[in-house]
Amino acid sequence: MTKFWDLNGNGQNDGEPGLGGWTIQFYNAANTLVTTAVTSPSGTICVGVPGGAAYTVQEVLQGGCVQTYPTPPGTHAIFVECGQLVNIQFGNRCPLPTASATPSPPRTSTPTRTRTRTPTSIVPPID
Repeated sequence: MTKFWDLNGNGQNDGEPGLGGWTIQFYNAANTLVTTAVTSPSGTICVGVPGGAAYTVQEVLQGGCVQTYPTPPGTHAIFVECGQLVNIQFGNRCPLPTASATPSPPRTSTPTRTRTRTPTSIVPPID
């Protein structure tokens, strides 16, 4: 499975970078969540599910991003045979990160040592 950053918003993976840290969910025919997986930094995952079954695969959309592939309802319906490898993709258009200035810490003064005399009194010894 590949999760790609659809930079041009055309709904196709044109060699665009992957999106890591996205949760992908697999539901069985009874609409019961079977498993979830999180994409690697390169936007890929490999998930094993029982063969001979139908699944609906969907992503958990992250804030600020719009799903561009697959088109609504935004899920993949797949049937997996034992040992079969199914390659599916999800595409999203997300805002580009913007640079922001990091504020400098405020200037603070460094304490300096000053010598001060402390008067002491002499106490006579007790006999």
